[in-house]
Amino acid sequence: METVLRRDAFAGETHIVTGAAQGIGNRVAAVLAAHGARVALVDLDRAKLEEARAEMKPYAAADPLVVPANVSREDDVRQAVASVLEATARSTASSTWQASRATPAS
Repeated sequence: METVLRRDAFAGETHIVTGAAQGIGNRVAAVLAAHGARVALVDLDRAKLEEARAEMKPYAAADPLVVPANVSREDDVRQAVASVLEATARSTASSTWQASRATPAS
C-alpha cells in the first residue's frame, strides 16, 4: 500500500472504522493501518471483515481487530466499543510489561 503521510503518522492510536468490510470504510481502514494505526474493523459481515483483515495484515502496524456489529443497534455499538477497549487495554498492558522487561535495571 502506498503511503501519503509518514509510515508511523498514526502510531499508538486505535481507530474504529465502520463499514470496514468493503468500499470507502475499507479503504479508510487500510490507509490508517498503513500509516501505523491499530484499526478495529466494524461491519455486519464477519467473513468479509476477515478478508479485509487478511488483506491489511502485510502492511498493518498491528493486527486489525475484527468486530462484527450492526451500528444501527445501540447495544451492538456499545459491545463493539467495549470489545475494542478491552483488546487495546490487553495490548497496552502487554506492551508495557514487555518494555519494562527490556529496560535494564539501574
